[in-house]
Amino acid sequence: MGRPKASSSKSTMGVSKHVDKSNITAPSPEVFEDKTYYCTSCGKGYKRLKGNFRASQSPFFKGWGHIPICIKCLDYYEREYTERLGSSDEAIKRLALHLDLYFDESSLLASSRKINANQSRIAGYIAKANLLQYKDRTYDTYLEEEAEAERQNNKIESYEALDEIQHEQINQNTLTFWGIGFAPEDYIYLEDKYADWTSRHECKTKAQESIFQKICLMELQITKAIQNGDKVDNLIKSFNDLLGSANLKPVQNKDNALADQNTFGTLIQK
Repeated sequence: MGRPKASSSKSTMGVSKHVDKSNITAPSPEVFEDKTYYCTSCGKGYKRLKGNFRASQSPFFKGWGHIPICIKCLDYYEREYTERLGSSDEAIKRLALHLDLYFDESSLLASSRKINANQSRIAGYIAKANLLQYKDRTYDTYLEEEAEAERQNNKIESYEALDEIQHEQINQNTLTFWGIGFAPEDYIYLEDKYADWTSRHECKTKAQESIFQKICLMELQITKAIQNGDKVDNLIKSFNDLLGSANLKPVQNKDNALADQNTFGTLIQK
């Protein structure tokens, strides 16, 4: 694997050796039987992860695949936060934040129903958070879902909702033109894009107005897809097709400009 070793008669100083790591996988922590796992809270060492540390999906704890705080310390912090915050639910949510656990209301409710008297609530919650249906989800996932839910709640779903929106770019004409169902920031984005397009290109007919409207809506869709980490290949193709149908592709504009120049030159010659 890799390059063959250099001959002993030649110096290898300054030559970097290439190592193919494509087939190398990290061994399970349990492979190292003589390894000691220390709790980052109390400092106690354990010979095994299983039974002493809770599993984790967080990329921060990927090396062990477990939360580096022992079970006893987690149970202690659950009691500590419950007393400090005055709520067992809030204690679990705070621990989810610190331990990078996915937070979910249904799992929170399920964790309140103990399987046995000796199981702490945080133990039950972590077990729920590590179910297959929550694979690769962390506290960041919860925050992203909350942000999206808030954005959805802020959508303008009726003309009456305009009373709560104080922005010069958003009025009844705005909703009539773009339709209801967008968030305030979406309307502002669309209005700005439309103003930019129509300041650069002629827009005198209803057909031209409709084309620029569709272009702006498509740009908004592409922007949101990129922000969400979705594939945009098909969207970009549709966008380019739309520009092409409107004769607005850069190469088309260049050709049109050259044609105009040639026509003007011909007129001068005549």
